[in-house]
Amino acid sequence: MGYLQREGVETVGLETMPQTPKNLNLYTKLGFRIGGLSFFMERKLTKKEYQTGSRSVDFEVAKTAAKDAVSKIRKVCAESLGGIDYSREAYFVEKYEDGKILLANHNKKWVGFAICYPFKRPNQNTKVLAVKFSAIVPDYCGDLQINVFTSSWKEVASRCDCSGICARCYSANYLTLNRLISEGYVIYNSHVKMYKGKPLLDDIATFHIERWGG
Repeated sequence: MGYLQREGVETVGLETMPQTPKNLNLYTKLGFRIGGLSFFMERKLTKKEYQTGSRSVDFEVAKTAAKDAVSKIRKVCAESLGGIDYSREAYFVEKYEDGKILLANHNKKWVGFAICYPFKRPNQNTKVLAVKFSAIVPDYCGDLQINVFTSSWKEVASRCDCSGICARCYSANYLTLNRLISEGYVIYNSHVKMYKGKPLLDDIATFHIERWGG
């Protein structure tokens, strides 16, 4: 905490399991407040999607993070998420070469991104594409535009031999939650989101996928 304060961090956030009261007690004593729930959501790929993928026309798909992807992600974050900046995550994709970066382009303007990781769950033979962070500039958050964007997730998932897609959604972000539910995503677990410092936004008027925990 001391390090984060020295770095000027205004909000410290974390996720913890609601069935662990010891954790909740500890974080509450440290000054953290409950900010809502983080929904674990998942959608299985249909047989057709798994075999052929879903074509997305206005999106550039990069296999690994190029240096220019960092500036594009930073720009989208600045226009959609205020002070939150996920661009540094791109360095980890480039370093470990196990992630995928999707960059949404509309009329030569970068309006969205997604950082995804294919992974195999313990004791299971199938892989899942985890969308760790994603955002779209508010002016491009129409249902059709979001649908084109999330369809590109399916394409990447099928290329990576993943049987499904998972993402975490803040319970108060109704735009994102309703959009995912309408596309067939279901809630299968949840964590308690806690924060210390600057309050969280109760409702975020943009498409936003975030993951505060491991």
